[in-house]
Amino acid sequence: MIDAHTFITYEKQIRNLHIQEARLVRRREKETAELRALREERIQKQQSQNPAKPAKDGFVFSTVQIDRDSGLPALSENFNREHSSTALAADTRLLTPSS
Repeated sequence: MIDAHTFITYEKQIRNLHIQEARLVRRREKETAELRALREERIQKQQSQNPAKPAKDGFVFSTVQIDRDSGLPALSENFNREHSSTALAADTRLLTPSS
């Protein structure tokens, strides 16, 4: 009884909400489909530009290619930098006389 009274009182607002909801659902479905199409197009474009050519050892990309294409500092540079500083610190500890 209360539900019927509420529905009758707010019938216009409820109808408008249903219409808006339907519009939003259709828009989301359309934009999701468009996103999937764009994503698929991008993947196909990337695959056509960089076809996989596995090397003899079975790896598709060398570490040089990964470092170059990632835009990040080379892993080998970071490794050398980190380990040279720890090695230097260890060497200086060995050279300082202990009290």
